[in-house]
Amino acid sequence: MSSLFQRMLRLTSLGVWFTLLLPILHGAANHQDNLTWPKAQLWIGLWLVFGAALFAATSPRPAPRGLRAAMFALQTLSALSMCGLQPDFYVGFLLVIIAWQLAVFLPVRVAAAWVLVQAAALFLVLSPICANGCGWAASGIYFAFQGFFLVTVLLVKREWEQRLEQARLNAELTATQDLLIERSSSYERLRISRELHDVLGHSLTALSLHLEVAMNTPQAAARDRSLIKAQAVTKALIGDVRDVVGALRNSETLDVAHALEVLAAGAPELAVHIATPEGLRLEDPERAQALLRCVQEVITNTRKHARARNIWIDITETAGELVVQARDDGRGLSGAAASGFGLAGMRERFVRLGGDVQVEPSSGPGFALSARFPLKPSPAAA
Repeated sequence: MSSLFQRMLRLTSLGVWFTLLLPILHGAANHQDNLTWPKAQLWIGLWLVFGAALFAATSPRPAPRGLRAAMFALQTLSALSMCGLQPDFYVGFLLVIIAWQLAVFLPVRVAAAWVLVQAAALFLVLSPICANGCGWAASGIYFAFQGFFLVTVLLVKREWEQRLEQARLNAELTATQDLLIERSSSYERLRISRELHDVLGHSLTALSLHLEVAMNTPQAAARDRSLIKAQAVTKALIGDVRDVVGALRNSETLDVAHALEVLAAGAPELAVHIATPEGLRLEDPERAQALLRCVQEVITNTRKHARARNIWIDITETAGELVVQARDDGRGLSGAAASGFGLAGMRERFVRLGGDVQVEPSSGPGFALSARFPLKPSPAAA
């Protein structure tokens, strides 16, 4: 979900939470509804507990799911206790504030079950206090508001996730297209170089031989000088052709740096910092594809599981190897995510190229990975 939308919900919730204190202060000052100052002080204490738990649970910083769940439980207990102390001051709206938090941070089934439990608990709290069945009415109204906010935020969350997924797929498609274009260009350069060598080079070599024969035939001195010049030009042309062929063959590499930049730009809600060697190019298409998929998998895992804001990916060339080191500032990966199909596939691809992938313990919060493979295939593999 958009961080801006979450901040708006957080500020609105804090505003509602603060506003609910005003009727309590006014009621205690005027002794309304049997509200005394000792009772108001207890209510204000619970109100402060709810506010602190609300502030902690909606913090934009990454936090363990268990800690957020504890903050939700603390909010629910304090809100129900406030309803029990003073049911006539619309405190049930605090349960609505909890509902949107559940929709954002918990799975759908857990959030829906939590709302049902809250509604049932509110009915149990209000039934002994409210007369003429108003406990049913009040708990029903608050349950309807909770359900409305829960469904609305879930729909917004799902739409945002779909947008992120679409942006990620578009970036991956663009990066793959760039790589395919590079491969197509390299094949075209190779074809042109072969044509130059086989056709033009052969023709110029034959011309040089014919001119040598003509030069050895008795002719006038002026003609001899022209033939000598022609032979020199012909040899120069042969040298030029060889230079062009060599240049075309040497440029048969894939520009993966641009593809990586496109991939990094397609990761919304995550700042991807990629450092690559200047002019990074790879000759082997399989190695270029492996590097691209490695960076793609690291970004995907970080965005889905780590709840990180930044990821740093450093690509270096060391001792004939290409080394990829990645780390983020998230909460790290669980055992299931760290051994999932994505990382397993990445490891298999690198091992096939003669390299390896290591998931490293990070010195602080977050996730760290190191991967490497040789820049050129070994003679045995070739």
